[in-house]
Amino acid sequence: MDCTQAIEILSADLDGEAELTEVAAATAHAARCMPCRFLRREMLQMDATLRGDPAPPSPDFASLIVDATRRSAKIRRLVARVALFVVGLALLADVIPQILATSSDAHMEHHLAVWGLTFSVALLTIALRPSLSRVIRPIATLFALSMLVIAVIDIGRGETPMLAETHHLLEVVGVALIWVLSLPIRTPIDAAPAAGLRLVTEPDDARTEAS
Repeated sequence: MDCTQAIEILSADLDGEAELTEVAAATAHAARCMPCRFLRREMLQMDATLRGDPAPPSPDFASLIVDATRRSAKIRRLVARVALFVVGLALLADVIPQILATSSDAHMEHHLAVWGLTFSVALLTIALRPSLSRVIRPIATLFALSMLVIAVIDIGRGETPMLAETHHLLEVVGVALIWVLSLPIRTPIDAAPAAGLRLVTEPDDARTEAS
């Protein structure tokens, strides 16, 4: 075996393309031939330099951003649920005296108190079960806005003092919290879904559906 054949075989061996018998013969030749031995050492050093150490895996920034967004959304929803529960209790405490009223016009107060009782119970229910927010949202919005408009009209006519109608502001706050809970959790991945897939995030549960 001459030097040219030996160098070709040793070079092919670095790429894993040489036969074992050829590599043995070329190695034996390099052991006797100083130029081939020198070239073989240079090739091994160059191969080690080119291959280098494997690059460390880069952090998955997309997953980190999505996780951070979801944690932030969960905290926001938890605060909204607690606030909604407090509003529901406040409205319930406001309507209980009307339910227990025993005056001459108590019958009318009882009828009106039923609406307030229903609304406050609805708020408490959504605070405990946010998945129902989309179902109750339209009715609760209509109720709160109607009561607010009527209160503004009565105050404008001088039929009731403003302080007596402040509880309607709590109803509006309650509806706003319902809207917060009914909105889906959006993450950056929603803006650019993979082809054929669409990420749909429900208020309490995230699911990936085929579009």
